[in-house]
Amino acid sequence: MCPDLCVTVQGHTDVRSSNNYNNGLSYSRAENVANHLVSQYGIDRSRIKLMYGGEETPMVSNTRGEKEHYMNRRVEIRICAPEDTDMARPEGAPVGTSKGVKSTNTSKFIGNKNSGY
Repeated sequence: MCPDLCVTVQGHTDVRSSNNYNNGLSYSRAENVANHLVSQYGIDRSRIKLMYGGEETPMVSNTRGEKEHYMNRRVEIRICAPEDTDMARPEGAPVGTSKGVKSTNTSKFIGNKNSGY
């Protein structure tokens, strides 16, 4: 349909870990989405800009509870902007080494925060 369209996939996290760790996690989130677009939809990888924002661009800045943190853990997909670049994997905590964690006592989410989801 639009074979020359470039898309940016940008991962984000909440603020509840170190910035280095969050950068690695947000990169992994974006990478998993980019890989899904390539493998499931046949989008050429050269058309995808992979970026990460860690905790630096929250959707909700006053995080009082789990709902606000949840909204900041996301991956955004958009048409590439001129300033978008394909970012390399950041330095930081290794991703994929944690066991499942539960966010809070009231959260229903139980998962691996290192899985990229």
